[in-house]
Amino acid sequence: MPKPRIAAMPNGPCYLINDPQPVEVPSLVRQSGKTCANVRGVALCRCGGSKNKPFCDGTHSAIGFSDRKLSDGADNRRSRYAGKRVTIFDNRAICSHAGHCTDGLKSVFLYGKEPWIDPDGAAVEEVIATIRKCPSGALSYAINGVEANDVESSGHRKWSSPTMVPMPCRAESS
Repeated sequence: MPKPRIAAMPNGPCYLINDPQPVEVPSLVRQSGKTCANVRGVALCRCGGSKNKPFCDGTHSAIGFSDRKLSDGADNRRSRYAGKRVTIFDNRAICSHAGHCTDGLKSVFLYGKEPWIDPDGAAVEEVIATIRKCPSGALSYAINGVEANDVESSGHRKWSSPTMVPMPCRAESS
């Protein structure tokens, strides 16, 4: 069986294609009466707007998502948000907009507001747990001026590699 692949649709989701062999879909019929076939896979949100993350719900069309990278590199810097017990660092240039922060801890990650991060908006443990879910590594933190290392003593990463959702991504060839 072929290995799963990820393919990006222009201005749309990434498709995780589990089985590239087209399979007939009995309930999907063309006007001619012929049954349609489709590959087996799942659409994954990359616009950050889906209400059903990590799956795509079509929101990218409604919000005008573009997969073009328009950054000139000037945004590739960390912003610092100091709280009483934790400092949160954010690098917008590498954010994948998966929404784990804004959907997971709305009292700290304030979507649509400035400043958009309130480090004192929740318990430190909740803040750290949410930051560790960041798939791109755009978020990090420090306690008492000491930045957290992204590798635990077990040698495993606390969050996913930023290469999980490269932008823009292209279909892989076999």
